[in-house]
Amino acid sequence: MTKYLLDSNALIDAYDKLYPIGVFGSVWEWLITSKKFFITKQVYEELMAYDGDLKIWIQGHFEKNELIDEFIAVQEYALVADFLTSSGYWSEAGSGLWLNTSKTDPWLIAYGMHDSDCVIVTHENSSNPNPNSNSNSRKEPKIPFVASKNNVQVQHLWEVFSNENAVF
Repeated sequence: MTKYLLDSNALIDAYDKLYPIGVFGSVWEWLITSKKFFITKQVYEELMAYDGDLKIWIQGHFEKNELIDEFIAVQEYALVADFLTSSGYWSEAGSGLWLNTSKTDPWLIAYGMHDSDCVIVTHENSSNPNPNSNSNSRKEPKIPFVASKNNVQVQHLWEVFSNENAVF
């Protein structure tokens, strides 16, 4: 069974811009009743710092014991960190943006590496570092690019709706 790991930006964009709960309540009900959507402890903590109704919704639907614990993917996290620092795509400043263990993005990829049934749901665009540049990127890595280099699937929320034949 496919498991969808939700990135905080997918939830924030959906809640604030694309599918406001007051208009698209069925979308949010489907996310919960499908039992295929998960968040990591890091995403939960990130969203608890977010002011608004989304925080209340998350608290009401993702109990602490339902969250994915980082300890199951520590080895994979180390592989992601090694990729960031040794791939040559990013400078120390660029890769360093992801090497804080509270940063959500590398953990999402680590979970996807740990469990091949996981698909990361994010609204980030894949911005590849410039391979023709003589200098490494100082920009922050992006989930789609790093995930693809580590054989982890990534989808936009509307792709998930389509793949799951969701009807609202």
